[in-house]
Amino acid sequence: MTSPEAIVLAVDSEHLGGAEPSTHTRLKVQGICCPSEVPLIHSILDKRPGIRAVKVIVPTKTVLVEHAAKAAPADSIVDALNAARLQASLASAGGESSSHGGGDASDLGRCCGAGSTPPVPILLACAFLAVSLLHYVGGDFEHLRWVALGAVVVGIPPIARKAAGSLRNGVVDINTLMTVAVAGACALQDFGEAAAVVALFGVSEWLEDRAMGRASSAMGAVLALRPEKARRLASPEKEVPVEDIKVGEVVLVKPGDKVPLDGVVVEGSSAVDEAALTGESVPVPKSTGNEVYGGTVNQGGTLEVRVTAPAADSAVARLVRLVEEAQAARSGVERAVETFARHYTPVVVLAALLLATVPYAAGHTGPKYAYMACVLLVVACPCALVLSTPVVAVCGLTRAARRGMLVKGSAHLERLGRLKEICVDKTGTLTEGRFTMTQVKLATPRTEGEKPRPALGAGALLRWACALELRASHPVAAAVLAGSGAAVRIAAKQCKVTEFETLPGEGASARVDGKLVEIGGPALARRRGWGRDDPALAAAAAEWERAGATALWVGVEGDCAGALRCEDALRATAPGAVASLRKRGAEVVMLTGDNQGSALRVARACDIPNGNVLAGMTPARKMEEVVGRVAKLEAAAGGPKSLRRRFIGRGTLAMVGDGINDAPALGAADVGIAMGVAGSAAAMETADVALLTNDLSRVAEAIAIGHMCLVKIRQNIAFSIVAKGIVLVLSLMGYTGLWEAVVADVGTALVVILNGMTVLSGVKESKEQGNEVEGCVSKAAENELPAHTHAHSHGGAAGNHGYSHAGAGGAGTGGCDSSGQTDGPFRLKGTAGSEAEVSSCANKKC
Repeated sequence: MTSPEAIVLAVDSEHLGGAEPSTHTRLKVQGICCPSEVPLIHSILDKRPGIRAVKVIVPTKTVLVEHAAKAAPADSIVDALNAARLQASLASAGGESSSHGGGDASDLGRCCGAGSTPPVPILLACAFLAVSLLHYVGGDFEHLRWVALGAVVVGIPPIARKAAGSLRNGVVDINTLMTVAVAGACALQDFGEAAAVVALFGVSEWLEDRAMGRASSAMGAVLALRPEKARRLASPEKEVPVEDIKVGEVVLVKPGDKVPLDGVVVEGSSAVDEAALTGESVPVPKSTGNEVYGGTVNQGGTLEVRVTAPAADSAVARLVRLVEEAQAARSGVERAVETFARHYTPVVVLAALLLATVPYAAGHTGPKYAYMACVLLVVACPCALVLSTPVVAVCGLTRAARRGMLVKGSAHLERLGRLKEICVDKTGTLTEGRFTMTQVKLATPRTEGEKPRPALGAGALLRWACALELRASHPVAAAVLAGSGAAVRIAAKQCKVTEFETLPGEGASARVDGKLVEIGGPALARRRGWGRDDPALAAAAAEWERAGATALWVGVEGDCAGALRCEDALRATAPGAVASLRKRGAEVVMLTGDNQGSALRVARACDIPNGNVLAGMTPARKMEEVVGRVAKLEAAAGGPKSLRRRFIGRGTLAMVGDGINDAPALGAADVGIAMGVAGSAAAMETADVALLTNDLSRVAEAIAIGHMCLVKIRQNIAFSIVAKGIVLVLSLMGYTGLWEAVVADVGTALVVILNGMTVLSGVKESKEQGNEVEGCVSKAAENELPAHTHAHSHGGAAGNHGYSHAGAGGAGTGGCDSSGQTDGPFRLKGTAGSEAEVSSCANKKC
């Protein structure tokens, strides 16, 4: 027998569309004038079969619907909203409305796109109102007071129709309140006041729409990044929708065209403008083997690109989707304001009802209390208060997205604004993360003892190391592969590798051709005791670390086989970025798994105190350190239940890393910031803040945007509460008329919107800050940390980083690669105990 619970679950499942896959539809709903329409939209859509989730973004008049395509077609959703006079339509990729739907364009011009002049109904209502004011002259003009009814006749029908649609769905919105107030004024034969309410309400909403349109247009610029057409290489004269292009196909990108999809260049070279996606102002050179992203603009030659991701999974599609989801997400402050608003409106409406009935039941006569009740109804809609947070959040999120910073919602913006500590990884964050292998030292052979160690060639050592590193993702792995040369890499690919395992905080291990091979840092060497086993090799590794390099140990069958020296270059923007972070009051702490010497050298270049450098940290220890620091910040705020914590919030902590190896620490921080995630779907999805570039200075810019948003939110909330309170008190005292209440109510919302939109202009860096950054870069140069420089390509096979080898122990010549890392000649002597030396020409013109 089927249980009642199972029946309920089956019915719910059927209502949501059963097992049919979800479709995401984006709607432009011009009828969204203020947050009072949000309950109406939910009441219409939530009860419809096949609707699974509804998110409303008020400032951009957008509704995101997750639904079953067959059970709830997109057109039926649009029709349902338009039945309530909400002027809904399907949104195109660029963010504008498509032709379907649209509602009644005559609705008093409210939410109708807000042209340069008010719509005709508003102009007519204002004209009728102006003429009716002449009755105050008296005499022959007395009869003109009836002209005010013309303003009501022209202006009230669209408002009343929307009110009726709301009431049918059980929602009392601002249209309902305004309709009742106008009807009350007409009943009291105060036609001038009724006309003033209609005309001023229309003008105020038109002005508000004009202001909101800028925020919507800014978001539209982000949405317009998505390309719609592509040219297949096989038929370049014909454009096809990007959705028709399959992974693996080759597309042609002509000069001036947008790159249609993510892919890899297979033919041609050019410069690609990635500013719209990453915020980088300088076009990036692209040639065979380089990745390109959809939505970027080809500025140079013709490119042939092999597609690596479908349109729905491209970097720009993920960016747009996540920005929209972030805008729909609500922060704690926003939820608190909405909770207050839900109680405020019913209380004020009840007060108006009591004011309109109780005095008359007590024997009072005259229109005084009925008029005061109408005024209370006008101020009963808390639009300004509810808009105080989302309009700032949308502008902040849009501003960040246009600068290549994806912030996952207003909650994270607020946390960025309260940032007190920031923990940064070293490799790939403060440094380039592009290591260069500069030296190989083999272990000293041993012929005596219980476990002899035969002489080993450098070629064999590198072949074993490459066999493991081909399966690893750490930046050092790329250095080992690049430094070993093509012949060694080919030999490594032919090895049989089994039982590959990542050793957290140590390295990796696997069986290569049946032998246990391990590769890793000092932690692995200490656990294995390799330093004690070969003092000469340990001394060389220690010297490397003191010089700021990274020592990579290689072991075979549990015995030390040798060590590799790898070096990383400091990011040119890192010192200035750290200085900007500290100037904003954030304490900068370095958490790195690298050795102490390398960490301290980078710290000195970036002016990070030695006490704030924690080296040799495993991912688990990084997470523990972050958790401990967050707990201290919580304790400093008095705990989660303290009044200070609830009303002001506490200082927050951010963790900056690569989004993959630092995932535990990123998750434990108040704000997890992943850098350089344009091509990484996982990092873009999981981080709280995703930077599409590797420029650490964007972190300081994100914090500045967050701080500005926090200030604007507080200003808006304070202003809207004070303004509403003053109007409410004056209304109860009888000092406010209907038209003053309309101006105060909608005018407050307009001020809140305009104040929030100042976030779009951004925070400009002062000349003093620029000089400070310049000084920090100079300091880095004085500390002799190599900075990454761009250089043109010389000899060397593509993907070989300039190294050319004849085989293990052979000699080759090098050069500079296109990424800007410069490599000198690499020479393997190939004898046991010898060194393979690499000379670098970094920071030199080749």
